Formats: sequence, structure tokens, C-alpha cells
Amino acid sequence: MKYLSLFLGLLLLLSWRQSALALDCHNMTGPQTLLECTLAKHPLMVNALGLQQSALAGLVRADQSPNPRFELYAEDIGGDALRQEAAFVHPLELGGAKSARRHKAQAEQELAKANTQLQRTQVVLQITQDLYRLSQLQIEVAQLKENITTFSNLLQRFSKTRGLNPEQRVSLSAYQFALQESQLMAYDLKQERKVILSRFQAIHGLDFRLGDDLLPAATIVWPRIKHAPLQSPELKQAQAEVSYAQGLLQVEEAKAWGTLELAPRIIQETRNNLRKNSIAFGLNIPLPLYQSNAGGKQQAQAKLDTNQQLAQQKAQELAARFKQKKESYQQVLRQLKDLLTPEEFRKKHKEIHQAMRRGSLPAPLVIEVHRQFLTLLKQRHQLELYGLAQLIQIKSLQGNLKEFQLP
Repeated sequence: MKYLSLFLGLLLLLSWRQSALALDCHNMTGPQTLLECTLAKHPLMVNALGLQQSALAGLVRADQSPNPRFELYAEDIGGDALRQEAAFVHPLELGGAKSARRHKAQAEQELAKANTQLQRTQVVLQITQDLYRLSQLQIEVAQLKENITTFSNLLQRFSKTRGLNPEQRVSLSAYQFALQESQLMAYDLKQERKVILSRFQAIHGLDFRLGDDLLPAATIVWPRIKHAPLQSPELKQAQAEVSYAQGLLQVEEAKAWGTLELAPRIIQETRNNLRKNSIAFGLNIPLPLYQSNAGGKQQAQAKLDTNQQLAQQKAQELAARFKQKKESYQQVLRQLKDLLTPEEFRKKHKEIHQAMRRGSLPAPLVIEVHRQFLTLLKQRHQLELYGLAQLIQIKSLQGNLKEFQLP
């Protein structure tokens, strides 16, 4: 049974790597495939899995017993006499030293697992927000292009009119300002898109191209939050820190006992060409007369007490955080419900353009309406990204982040 946890850990790592290898990252078929491929290649995940493998190797190391040693002595005891002695020294660790090392190594493995889950949450959050932001940018860029076309047409119309009155000249200047403002905003959005794409190219290569088929739909499906106990990686990490401190204390307690050495010996004496063989037995054991590692045990106990207190505080902190995230998520859903739907938005926008063609809208109102449309669109997108972050973090706090799937 002692290798069961090691076997299960190796099986988990191998299954993860097999699933990563099974992904066809050269022919990705959708946003979820892109998410999984990016996770498999992301430096944070690669490093976390490397630490997990190292922790598994630590279990093997913890199970290792100290090697025996062979000792050989030869002594000239005067005249033609020679004394030779060979000993096989076998160390036996006392005080449960091996069990203590294993407890500590198992805690290190749990720490590595929790760290992997924490890194996965961070990477999933970044990738998901980037992908949805790219979908949003397409909508915002399209709206800006429409604004630029509208202002350009109005400018062209005014430029063909001779003898502009003062009000018309002011309108002409206002449209010029609005056009340049829209062009600069379009430039900013293009730069934002390049920054996001560069993050994917840093992982998948400079020749990586992110087509529309790899982007999620801009409309996010908002699931209900199910009641479930908190299984956050942060909580598991805090619990593993307690277990690690317990292992350290056990190691320090074992040090007080030291190592017993059993040494069977073969002794041969040669005198005047006569040999005499004998067998002896040696026993070496440390005596804790001056100290029994009290300092080391006190230091480890202090760390254990601290980690236990921090684990309790972490549980309270995560419960409060979950409540806040859930309330924020529900508030986002209520806020989105009160906003215009994309269909209503397009209908209102169409009505504005119909009024513009009839010439019933003054220039300041035309400009302000287009600004408000774009501002409302951006604020809606920011709200959606915020809600998405709350959802992912809630899933992570409940320990079921793997349920999160991109459409």
C-alpha cells in the first residue's frame, strides 16, 4: 500500500499528458480545443506539472533507506603479527524517521497538486477573457466602422454644400472632430487585439492565426450557481501546509532518536604464519544525553501551530469570498437583464439612421447618439467580462472548474 499514492499520482500525470497529446493542436476545431491546447502549452501549467512530477519523485526518495557500508581494517600489532577486521555496518533509522519523511513528501505532493489547480484557474481565466474580448472587439470595431462611415458621409454632404451658414460650419467641424475621435478609437481597439493575439502567439508560435471559428459566441450563456461545498485549491493548499508542518515535526522528533548501527564483524589475526578467525558483533546507538533536538521540535511545532491557524482563517476567507463572488455574479445577471438586448440595440440604431436620412436630427445629437451607442456597448462588454471572471472563480472555489466549457 505504501506505493499506492505514488502510483495514483503517476497515473494522474500520465493521463493528463496523454489527453494533452491526444489534442490535435495543429487543427483546432473550436474555442474549447484552443483552451485545452493553450493550457497544455502554457508555461505556468508546464512549470506546475513539473513541480508535481518532482513531488512524486520526492515520495520515492522518502522511501529510500540509508545504504549499508563495508569497513575493512588492517593493523600491524608487532613482530610478524597482523590483525585484520571486516565489518558490514547496517543502519537502522529510529523514531519513525522513514514514516516522517514519507508524511512530509506526501504533503509536498498535495501542495504541488493544489498549486497546479491554482495555476489552472489563473490560466483559464486569462484565456477565456482574452477569447471573449476578441469576440467583443469584433463587435466594437464594426460599430466604430459604422460610425466612421456615417461621419464621413455627413462630412462629404456638407463639403458639397456652398455658402454654409454659421450653424452648418459648426456642424462640419463637429463631424470632423467626431470622425477623428472614432478613427483613434478604432486604432486603440486594433492595438488591443494585437496585444491579445501576441499572448497566444507566444504559446503557439508566431505563425499562429486565430480565426473566427476559434472564438466563442459573443453572447455568453450564464448558468445558475449550484450549491456545493467549497473545495478550493487554496483551501487544499492551506490544509497541505498543515500536513507538511506535521511531517516536519515528525522528522524533527525522529532526529532525537538518531540511527542505530548493527555491525557484524569478522576478525582475523595472523601470527607466525598461524591464522585465527573470530566473529564479533558491534552495536552503535546515539545517546541523547546532552540534547534531544528540543530546538528543532519547538521550531517545527511553532510552524505547525501557525499553519493550523492560517488554515482556519483561509477557510473563513474563502467562505466570505465565495459569498461576495456569488452576490457579484447575481448582480451582473440582474444588471444585464435590465440592459437592451443586442436585438433591441440594433433596432434602436436602425431607427436613429432612419431619422438621420430624413434630416430631422441636428449634428450634436447625431454625434452624441453614436458615442452613447459605443459607450453602452463597451460598458456591457466590461460587465460581461467581469461576470465571466466571477463565474470562473466561483467554479474554482467549488473545485469544479473542469465543468466550465467554452461554447
